[in-house]
Amino acid sequence: MERETEHDSIYILMMDALDGDLSAANKDELQTHLQQCVPCAREWNSLQAVEQLLRRAPIITPAADFAQRTIARLPNQRHRIWSLSALYISLLIGGTFPLLLLTLLAFRFAPILMKPALTSALLQPFITIWGLMGTISNALLIAADGFVRQQPIFWGIVLIAAGTLALSGDMYLRIMPRNAR
Repeated sequence: MERETEHDSIYILMMDALDGDLSAANKDELQTHLQQCVPCAREWNSLQAVEQLLRRAPIITPAADFAQRTIARLPNQRHRIWSLSALYISLLIGGTFPLLLLTLLAFRFAPILMKPALTSALLQPFITIWGLMGTISNALLIAADGFVRQQPIFWGIVLIAAGTLALSGDMYLRIMPRNAR
């Protein structure tokens, strides 16, 4: 741990030396450490090589009209607002059109659909499914009843869980201050 902080402080000294902000005492401390620590010396040589490479690299300036061309390529705010408005209006129309069509069809075909023979024929599958769901739920309730009767410990677990929840809620209300709730 102490070694890491020493290397961290040496790394900071290396950065200061590259910036030219190192005092004479710190320069001696850095040189001493670099002579004793091979990994730090390698790091220092790498940092100096990168520094020299960056100093020798030519300074690249953007083209004279770079800012104007970039601004010209940005999307037009007015065009964007109109495009989004058109999109939202088309989505609104696309969403309300089916509802209007269904309402029109309902009013148009309501007299035909209200005939008793046709209504019972259309509703028969739903009535059958409803009856089937009732039978399934009844069978599940009977099975659960049999399980509870055969396993009385189930009621003990349920009562313990309910008591634990009631106590924990009561303790929460007593422990927590009112402004924290």
